[in-house]
Amino acid sequence: MKLEEICARLDALLASRPGAAERVESAVDALCRIFAVDKHEVAIFALGGDQDAFSFIWPDDLRKSGSIPFTADRSLLALTARQKRGSLNNNFASTPHLFVFESFGKEKTAPIQRIMSAPMLKGEELVGVVQVCRKGADGGLSLRKFTEPELAALCAIANVLARHL
Repeated sequence: MKLEEICARLDALLASRPGAAERVESAVDALCRIFAVDKHEVAIFALGGDQDAFSFIWPDDLRKSGSIPFTADRSLLALTARQKRGSLNNNFASTPHLFVFESFGKEKTAPIQRIMSAPMLKGEELVGVVQVCRKGADGGLSLRKFTEPELAALCAIANVLARHL
């Protein structure tokens, strides 16, 4: 299936969901299928109304975990937002970063080894960021690397999410 078809189907699916929670759950399920990851390897962040910090939309148990400043230095989330472009890092565990996604929540998970991050844009307006990662005890060959075409797909899908989440 072509990316345009995937985005059109996702757009229709999300438009058919009656509430925010159902739209988020459907979006996460779709991201898991498209990128062959588990639910705990997806993060969706909303930019606050004052445009200075992000909060989790997904995972649900991190919604009340606090916020991440737009200006955070070691945050891929903040960097993605400031640059308004996607990013891919297949050696993420060795990159200095905030460990929010790895340290909090009901389930303690393995470290993030590979990650893609994409801005959620409504036209030029940034409304959030979506991240898809692969976690594992080490960054060995057992974890498939993300590719540039996958990053391009995530960026297109992120803009569909921006219209619905």
